[in-house]
Amino acid sequence: MKHIEKLMRRYPALGPCRADIEKAAALLTGVFGGGGKLLICGNGGSASDAEHIAGELMKGFEKRRPLKPSEKAALAAADSELGGFLADNLQSPLKALPLTGMPALSTAVQNDMGESLVFAQQAYAFAEKGDALLVAGKGHENYQIIGQEKNPMDDREMLRRHRAFEND
Repeated sequence: MKHIEKLMRRYPALGPCRADIEKAAALLTGVFGGGGKLLICGNGGSASDAEHIAGELMKGFEKRRPLKPSEKAALAAADSELGGFLADNLQSPLKALPLTGMPALSTAVQNDMGESLVFAQQAYAFAEKGDALLVAGKGHENYQIIGQEKNPMDDREMLRRHRAFEND
């Protein structure tokens, strides 16, 4: 939790949110540590946030996350020409998937099923046991992580019951 201490010193205004930040950090540590992924969604400016958050997680953020030696060896063995280059330059990702970049699916769901199910349909399709869903919205006031806890999801309530969000 040294990172949370650093965050609190740097941004004292986050003090009232500390317990929620700690809970989110613990949940995401479990998700990523267990090989799961974070699905991220939001409308308007929050859609941009979803893309940005996923981009930072899929590569190193404050520091480089090198591949494991076994991953480097597999890349080098798979392609004698490019394997070494890939092994030296790719980074170990924290799996994150923004649900904001599929306009054909989003508009089809909006048209055929209703706009309140756009992200629910995608999360239902992509989520697996041990994953989490970050719902960003309402002017950055309503960020929720759905995972081990059963938080309400506005009109996407059905996702709470999906097996993917039940971490045993």
